[in-house]
Parts: sequence; C-alpha cells; structure tokens
Amino acid sequence: MSTITFNLHLISDGEIGSGLGNEVVNDILARDHQGRLVLRGSHIKGLLRAQIEAIRSIRDWPVLLDVQCFGRGGENGDDGVLASIRVSDAGSKGKVKVRSITRSSLTELGVVHGATLRTSEAVAAGAVFSGEVCIAEGAPMAVELAVRLALLSLEAVGGGRSRGGGACRVEIAGETRGPGDLLKALDIEIGKGLKPGER
Repeated sequence: MSTITFNLHLISDGEIGSGLGNEVVNDILARDHQGRLVLRGSHIKGLLRAQIEAIRSIRDWPVLLDVQCFGRGGENGDDGVLASIRVSDAGSKGKVKVRSITRSSLTELGVVHGATLRTSEAVAAGAVFSGEVCIAEGAPMAVELAVRLALLSLEAVGGGRSRGGGACRVEIAGETRGPGDLLKALDIEIGKGLKPGER
C-alpha cells in the first residue's frame, strides 16, 4: 500500500457544510472529536471522482479508470469491484477562523423580505487541511497517477449551490511534477492498459 499525503490550502472562504444544523445555524462545519475542523474523506473522494471523470471524458480514457479508483457495486450476481483508494478525513492545521453567513430573501425593491432564510458556517481563507489517500497494493500505477493529478487539479472544495466557494490549491508531499507532467505520465500508463501494478 502506498500513501499520498497532501495539504489543501483555502484561498477563499468556503462553505463546506456537514449537512447538519442546530437551533441557530442551518449548516455547521464538520468537526472531529477534538473540535478541530475537518473536510470529510467522503467529500474529498467525491471531488476527486468528479475531477477524474471530467479529465477522463476529455481525454477519452476508458471508464475502467473510474472503476479501478472508486470501485463498483455488484451487478448480475457478481461482487463488484473494490475501490483501490481510501481517503482519510483532512484535519485543519493551526488556528482556523470560522464565519457565519446569513442569507435573506429580498423583495422586488431590494429590501429584506420576511425572516432570515438560512445561516451557515464558512471556513475563512487561509485555512490549511491535511489528509491522506491510501492506494491499495497491486492497484495499477494509473490509479496513483490519476489521484495525484486530481488532487493537484482541484480548484475549489465547494459550498452553496456551486463548487465556486472555497477556492483552493493542493500540495502533495514529495511531488515535484506538475499537472501537465502527471497527465503525460497517465496517458502513457493508460496506453499500456490498466493492469495490476507493483508497488
């Protein structure tokens, strides 16, 4: 098994809600048992899946790359395909500022209409989150290259009605290649076929 360690730096405020709320806030940020802010591994995995699917569709790579990375449920009596990657929660590093954002409905004249619609928490720009992606033993080399490319290609961790909130940049420990170099290497690996690799 190999592990990719990354730091995700927010360069704009991000509403990365947990989907849970309380009496005051409709959507609170996810926190771990120590109260530290976290980006859930499932959220990061969804972002990686969207990146890989978008790049794959442009490059006309086989859908098998998505299956190799993220697995597939069983069909017609088979057991499916297990995912080759496991994504940890990414915990915040250091002190992180949290803001409350309240939205209201406006009338045709541009004045507040009735009560507040919704309040959510947002992580302030400058926050850094650290996490890991573990690649299963025997996974094709294309899986690791695709994950590295997807991480370095992330532009936002999203919030609200679009992925525009929470603009970010990602650094991978020990990775000196840029997205272009990784894309070229991935093209070569996919050209060889998605066979189990040696790690």
